[in-house]
Amino acid sequence: MKGNILIILGMHRSGTSLLASWLASCGLHLGNELAGKALGNIKGHYEDMDFIHLHDKLLKEANITDGGFSHLSNIKLISSSLIDAKISDLLHFKATFKGDWGWKDPRTCLFLPHYEKLLPNVKVIAIFRHPLEVVDSLLRREEAKLARRIKKKKLLKEKYYQFQFLIMSRYLRYFKARQYLNAWTYYNKKLIKFLEKKDRNEYIIINLSNLEKHQTEISDTLSNWGFALKKIPLGSVIEKALLQNSSADLNSHQVDASEAIFLQLQDMAHNSFKHCKINPQYDE
Repeated sequence: MKGNILIILGMHRSGTSLLASWLASCGLHLGNELAGKALGNIKGHYEDMDFIHLHDKLLKEANITDGGFSHLSNIKLISSSLIDAKISDLLHFKATFKGDWGWKDPRTCLFLPHYEKLLPNVKVIAIFRHPLEVVDSLLRREEAKLARRIKKKKLLKEKYYQFQFLIMSRYLRYFKARQYLNAWTYYNKKLIKFLEKKDRNEYIIINLSNLEKHQTEISDTLSNWGFALKKIPLGSVIEKALLQNSSADLNSHQVDASEAIFLQLQDMAHNSFKHCKINPQYDE
């Protein structure tokens, strides 16, 4: 393939859109047709529709109908050769682009063994966020969708729909929270397994909370990798008001496994900067 390729990896609501929007402003080509704005992401997702359609089709093969949040073990039921073939077809199509390019779709994490096989030396920037912050962000997004539907109802039925919102919100907080936490764990386990097999000079992994602090080191590392990008300040892209750091309320037993994975991600983030040629002082 011509040009350098970068994959932006991370669980939903972990800062992948912020990272992708920054890199796009620096000049990285992320696709000819990008997913537009939505209620949960008013500045845009910066996701290549070609990869979105590919991952949608693969999830449909596994009978996963919610976009990649539940029944994720069903992916094992899809023929490995089928996944390889569909991903290979898209990558060959993308290879016609002459310059540096990349893509972002959180569901890439679900198919990393296949991307690893087809792009063994691809460069990666992975971003993560505390599991309870991710769960809370996902819940707030779903509650916002509920609230929007309620506002469309007639005034005479307002009290009924407010009651319905209260019930559905409690349902989200009680049942969906666990589902989202399990998805966070699944995605990040896949991410860790993938990165552990890569050369440490081929990836950066960073906590969302440290992204702005280490933007210069990230830019310099991309330059060392051969990406010809402009150095645009992250502050010109970020809207801090959109990054609420509230946490979902879950019992400690549910969180224990994800907390251990989060600590492992933190350790990998520290080591990824240590092994980059820039070697900054990475402080948590």
